[in-house]
Amino acid sequence: MPANWRWVSNLQQNKILIERQIIPAPVSVCAKRATGDWLKVVSHLNPLTYVVDALRTCMLAGSTSTFGLSLDYIVILVTTTVLVLVGARLYSRLAT
Repeated sequence: MPANWRWVSNLQQNKILIERQIIPAPVSVCAKRATGDWLKVVSHLNPLTYVVDALRTCMLAGSTSTFGLSLDYIVILVTTTVLVLVGARLYSRLAT
């Protein structure tokens, strides 16, 4: 760790730790580094990508959404609805 570590902002600290591979990089960061497009496709199919994008946009000052907040909210709503319906159907089968 650098000697002046406490003066480095949190975002810079995370970038340094990811670059030095001390902490694992998120899939969205790995997708930018990957030579193939398969990891980018997996990242776009993962609903948590949109949750993180929405949270990052809402919580960080001056941050912009990668996919747009409307798409983030639509993906979150559709995923939640599908999982609730699947859970309700499975619960009725398992409860009997």
